[in-house]
Amino acid sequence: MNRVQARQGTSDFRASQRSVRRRPSQSAVPARWPAPLRYVLVFLLLVVIGRVHEAVPGLGSLPVATPAVVLTAIGLVWFGFTRRIPTIMRAPQLRLVLLLLMVGLISVPFSLWPGGALAGVQTFARLCVVCCLLTLAVVNTEQLGTLTRVFAVAAAILVTGQILQSFGGMAGFTRQQSLSFDRNEVAMYCVMAIPFALGWAMSGKRLIGFGLAAYLAVGVVATNSRGGFLALAVLGVVFLVRSPMLSRMKKLVLVAGAVGLAGVAGSEEYWDRIGSIARPADDYNFQDREGRVEIWKRGLGYAAANPITGVGFGNFPIAEGGTLEDEGYGVKWSTAHSSYVLVAAELGIPGLLVFVALVLSIWREARRAARLTQRGRGPPEAIDSRRLALLGEATSLSLVAYLLASVFLSAAYSAGFLFLVSVGASVGILRRRATKGRLTVTRSRVPASA
Repeated sequence: MNRVQARQGTSDFRASQRSVRRRPSQSAVPARWPAPLRYVLVFLLLVVIGRVHEAVPGLGSLPVATPAVVLTAIGLVWFGFTRRIPTIMRAPQLRLVLLLLMVGLISVPFSLWPGGALAGVQTFARLCVVCCLLTLAVVNTEQLGTLTRVFAVAAAILVTGQILQSFGGMAGFTRQQSLSFDRNEVAMYCVMAIPFALGWAMSGKRLIGFGLAAYLAVGVVATNSRGGFLALAVLGVVFLVRSPMLSRMKKLVLVAGAVGLAGVAGSEEYWDRIGSIARPADDYNFQDREGRVEIWKRGLGYAAANPITGVGFGNFPIAEGGTLEDEGYGVKWSTAHSSYVLVAAELGIPGLLVFVALVLSIWREARRAARLTQRGRGPPEAIDSRRLALLGEATSLSLVAYLLASVFLSAAYSAGFLFLVSVGASVGILRRRATKGRLTVTRSRVPASA
């Protein structure tokens, strides 16, 4: 052996030793979540996205969100998921949500209250970090399905807390907790989670999935939210008319069962409240200065007066309070009660365009994935195209629920919407992997269940 060959052999040996000794973060991304990472991700989703600790007496004020984010970041670094950063940052959904964050940051110097705007941007930035972490953790359809199921469970826990507040006669329970969700937001979470519960049922756990979907539908009624009821009704119609998750007869039975449950769960006062939707003359939302219609009109006025920068991130209540005080009204400084009016007023036309583009990008990826169906077999790490199609269909239905509920709710920067951004980005990444030859796929509708 000559000297060159000896040096080459020594170099190869040292390289192999470095390979053996390298840390987990330098190895290939695992196809399954290690147990510690799985528990941390579930914890992150429950307390940051679902905020379920706020529905438990005595736990609402605990600072659990920051440790959850830090532990998740450490776990993803340790187990090598950071190798996926270039992949996820090519997702248009993540780019658009970061662009929305940038627009909010630009609005700070021009806002009515720069300190409040900066605090709002910081809160939104933390949610954007969580959104990126969740996307970074999803390597396959099984993992994405797990996250959507945890979201559905979180919504069920939240509505349980709301039911105990409203109907349990537990005044002490209400005083001891710090549930920052209002009933409209809880209703929005429930309606958004129903498609994921149905997806759980279609994945094999029928009793759990259908039972959870029924409970969430009853929960919407329990919140007494008119916006939630409208979102649930529209979701039911869309599901019945166009969703291929189930056969037509099964969909009819499912929707009829949901209507029956709502009828039993709703009190006479509830249905009278729902009936007021058709009687605008009797509804304060159409008549009072503090009603939604008047607030929306003033919000559009703020957008027209500040079309480029808006009044500043999180500054809608400041603009609202100042306007009404100038007019001699001593009323609360209200939020916009509409995600679209909120974004237009606070971030101007540029922010509204980015928000709309973000919504459309989630819809486009979800519908593209919903049309995938598997043909033949792929390698073990390949994408399960039929499961991905099911997740795409559930995501598009959940987005429909969000879009309807957010008409009446200031939820443009909410954790629930950021979860949909993460799911949309993950669905898109998995779809692109599927169409690049990992599986032979055809484009068609999701096969209906027999």
